[in-house]
Amino acid sequence: GFLWIDGNNSSAVIWGFVIALIALVIVLGFTFGAVYSRKFTIMLTDWAETIVKWAAGLFKKQVDYDFEKQALDLRETARDVVGNRWFEETLATFLGQAMQIVILLVSLRMLGVGEDVVSTAEVFLAYSISQLLLLIPITPGGMGVAEASYIHFLTLASEGAMANEIGAAVLLFRIVTWLYVVPAGGVTWLIWHVTIRGGRDKSHLDPIYN
Repeated sequence: GFLWIDGNNSSAVIWGFVIALIALVIVLGFTFGAVYSRKFTIMLTDWAETIVKWAAGLFKKQVDYDFEKQALDLRETARDVVGNRWFEETLATFLGQAMQIVILLVSLRMLGVGEDVVSTAEVFLAYSISQLLLLIPITPGGMGVAEASYIHFLTLASEGAMANEIGAAVLLFRIVTWLYVVPAGGVTWLIWHVTIRGGRDKSHLDPIYN
């Protein structure tokens, strides 16, 4: 959509936008259907269980997993989050993703990759496609896969121009958004851990300790 607004009216961009929009509507439909309908959740779970067991059977493996129980437990958790904190969760997710795109864009511009080489819309597209690929848990935290994906799609968008600068910008982006986050998360976890241990009433935290 951003590419289309940016003036790229090729058939590939238009069809890509239409297909992505249809896919988004379908995914949202399945998600909300599962959250609001127990029967729909069970139906989806039965489909998933059939496919997984069929795939496992190809490798002569048996699947010993309670799909329905896990799906219904996940549904209850999702209903609790959506019902009580949907606005906060949506806003936090949106801001988090938007900030990462901004950091990637700034990293590219700092390394000299200008708008004429890779446009803002193309950066957004490369980031979005990479996030879809990262849904497949190939490595912990997408390590290696994320970098290769960003570099590939950004270099593709630049038609091979400034490949070295793009690679350096992606590494800078990953350092800022991943390497720095790990120690920061450790510090915040330590503060949280000390805080709850120092509290007098821990009854509401029993599930955490259990």
